Amino acid sequence: MKKRIISLVLAAAFSFTMLSGCGIAKVIPIGTEGEYTGEVKFDASAGGDTMWTDQLAPEISEKAVDLTELLNSSNGDLLGAGASAKAAKVPTDSSAAASKSIIYAVKGTGTIEEVVSKVVDPEASSKGYLLIKPDGYSGEEVIKIAVGPVNMDTSLRDAVTFMDINNYNGQKVTTNEWADVAKSINQMSQDYVVANLDLASAKGKTIEFTGAFTVSSTKKDEVFITPVALEIK
Repeated sequence: MKKRIISLVLAAAFSFTMLSGCGIAKVIPIGTEGEYTGEVKFDASAGGDTMWTDQLAPEISEKAVDLTELLNSSNGDLLGAGASAKAAKVPTDSSAAASKSIIYAVKGTGTIEEVVSKVVDPEASSKGYLLIKPDGYSGEEVIKIAVGPVNMDTSLRDAVTFMDINNYNGQKVTTNEWADVAKSINQMSQDYVVANLDLASAKGKTIEFTGAFTVSSTKKDEVFITPVALEIK
């Protein structure tokens, strides 16, 4: 019994020494780390509604060139000097979706030839699109407009001048964070533009569109437009 009491006293003394020397650790709830470290958690959707309505959509609309005129004048070579002179941006750094890529902002009207969407067919791809034929265009270029809900395109992010991987809301972001920015913007396109459409009855109708697409040496087989404005008539 005496030995047991001595052991308890020694254990208590040891514990007191450890606590006095090292202090008691504070448990910080997940998600509140920045309150103690000063580090701000990255928010890919920073700006949200205001950024879309006051900056992104207006800049794309202002830069947009007529798609039919662009296709006809380029003779199918959207990477050529003649076409690229009309580009919204020709990236020179890692903000490009791919090396030697060119981002175009475009507008136009056309006929919806096919609707690939889960709204029409539950078995359709989640990467939905409208296959369109632009008015006045008789070439072979395949033209698609993204209607999601999944869209991996980065054109809207890369087309505007106020976004830069090295300075996004005052901070340099990682490659993964930069991808999240594009994902967030595409969700805005889905929420503000696509959600308002009646895709179930869209086939055969006229569509008026404004948006952006990217072409590169590895991405030139089709024009895939992410929209900032769509109207089906």
